[in-house]
Amino acid sequence: MARAGLAAALLLLCACSDGTRVVEYPNGQVWSEAKLVHGLQQGAWRTYWPDGTPKSLETWKDGVLDGDYRAWWSDGAPRVEGTYTQGRMDEQWRSWFENGQIESEEFWLDGRREGTSTMWFENGQVSSITDYANGQAHGDMLTFYVDGRPESEGTMAGGELDGPWRRWSEGGELRFDGKYEDGKLHGYCRFWSDDGELDEARTGNYVHGRRAGRR
Repeated sequence: MARAGLAAALLLLCACSDGTRVVEYPNGQVWSEAKLVHGLQQGAWRTYWPDGTPKSLETWKDGVLDGDYRAWWSDGAPRVEGTYTQGRMDEQWRSWFENGQIESEEFWLDGRREGTSTMWFENGQVSSITDYANGQAHGDMLTFYVDGRPESEGTMAGGELDGPWRRWSEGGELRFDGKYEDGKLHGYCRFWSDDGELDEARTGNYVHGRRAGRR
């Protein structure tokens, strides 16, 4: 959705009197249409592509986004689907790439991510799976390379790396096996170099991001 364009249209609509208001492209095709009641957006606010194909649909209540939100690609395929509650993203939100492949699936509560969010690459492979609580990554987190091989796995707490983590190279070789606390290395951590050898210079015990015995 072109937020800058919609913002400009919103200002134009707010300057108008009550009723249905239409903004057109230079070619005369309808670009947006919305309803004002007592100077506030009410009900459906629709926008269109230059050829008249629906582009987006917002639901407003007393000047606040409240209800279904939909957006489509220029060929009519779905782009975004979600729900607003009193101006905040709520419930399930999904988005799609232009090729029709799903791009993301997230859950929101009172404007914050909540539960498990899944992202995909355009080729259909999962790119990440992340647990959220109160809008921050909290719990398990998995990331993948574009071919589906694991890139990393670990746990999060309050948006920070916290707990055991492992990372792999694109070829599948283990590159890191250790722990974090509050986003910093903490505990015994092992590193491997690109040739697969244990990196003795970096491997060891860490305390809040500093290797024990090192200054």
